[in-house]
Amino acid sequence: MNASDSPKSHIANHHLSEAVSQKNSRIVLVGLDGCGKSSQISLLKQAADFRPYCFVWARWKPLLLRPAYWLLQKTASRKPSSPHCREEDKSELKRKIFKKSPVRNVWMFMALADYLIQFQVKVLPLVLMKKKIVFDRYYLDLFVDQGINFGYSPARIEQEIRRHRWLFPRIDRYIYLKASPDVCIMRKADIPDINYLRLREGVYDHLARRCQWSVLDGEASPGVINDQIKALILHSGQAH
Repeated sequence: MNASDSPKSHIANHHLSEAVSQKNSRIVLVGLDGCGKSSQISLLKQAADFRPYCFVWARWKPLLLRPAYWLLQKTASRKPSSPHCREEDKSELKRKIFKKSPVRNVWMFMALADYLIQFQVKVLPLVLMKKKIVFDRYYLDLFVDQGINFGYSPARIEQEIRRHRWLFPRIDRYIYLKASPDVCIMRKADIPDINYLRLREGVYDHLARRCQWSVLDGEASPGVINDQIKALILHSGQAH
């Protein structure tokens, strides 16, 4: 019998896998809308190795700022135009509104307070119970979204993310499913504007380089991507 097939070897490999899994107890999947995050989460939920994990959708849904978003949408929709032009009108309106620093500061304070309340309700019990968690998006997406609205550079958005990270649980690994905006918009019909995806892609690419995220080809087949995600989480595999 090969030494690697011995009972002791199997036990050692099991303990090693357990140790790696404990180290990777908080994971974030990041990527553009349409990159396949939801599909990958569904596949992970079906895998026996991921039964100990909780899965949390952690993108911000405006509550405190919902009236402001409604007013923004209403104002941008007043003049008759195509859906594409309405998105351009909305972007132009945001640029005008957020040109002033006091407006940006108040908006971001309310958005962050809004997000923190939603996040803590979902996540704090899991953290206190020391549960393993896979996040679909994370607090950084709040700063990516608002940073793009404010016209911030990727470097400025990174700065804001780092400045506020003490408010949120530490993450063991970020996994970035990188797919081009053109592919994403073909996959997902409800994306309003490809320019929105291109701006986000630039920020994600910057963060992936600067923060040493694991980057996977989001345009590969779902099965291949899922195997790579499992390897990264359970066996600390290397992504290319």
